[in-house]
Amino acid sequence: MIRSALRAAGSFAVLLLAPLTLDAQAPRPLTLDLSVGQSGGLGGGEYKDRQGVAVDGAVAYAVRRAPGGMFVAGLSASLQGPLGDDAVCVPGSRGQCLSSYPGVTAVALLAGWEGRHGRGRSTGATARLVAGPAYVRLDDLEGPTPRSSTAGLQARLDLATPHLGPAALVGSLRATAVPRFRGETYGIWAFGVGLRIW
Repeated sequence: MIRSALRAAGSFAVLLLAPLTLDAQAPRPLTLDLSVGQSGGLGGGEYKDRQGVAVDGAVAYAVRRAPGGMFVAGLSASLQGPLGDDAVCVPGSRGQCLSSYPGVTAVALLAGWEGRHGRGRSTGATARLVAGPAYVRLDDLEGPTPRSSTAGLQARLDLATPHLGPAALVGSLRATAVPRFRGETYGIWAFGVGLRIW
């Protein structure tokens, strides 16, 4: 999982180094957000290494204009995993060696509102708040099934700068909840920075 995250981070770095061209055209209703950052896990029992890397991509479509912004719908895919060393034994409450917090892959269908602060052909800065159901896969779990999939919920807040040509800088704060999975509730948060591409 970490190797996949590093490959995704390398691809993201290439995008950051690509030259941006300025143009005056209005942004298109379809956007692609790519970000990399940090994640953390909550609940789920006793684990070590709850902090990790997060890679995320989201596609959103402006469905309809609203006062001060747009109604949007989209799809997100995220990958989050620990950066800890499994060879180090951290003792649990029963003297056992704790496992790292599970790696999490989530795909979510999202809908919500995007506020825009701009005039004329520019959107200016934007704030997008969306939420919806998610398909969640947890990896490296203890027990007979090391990988398990379940339903969850995801909510996210994305803040973007005014666009420069086909791109803008974006910051993302995300939370994914998995209630009642194997008798436990899992919560995963993540934040990242990256690009929004029109």
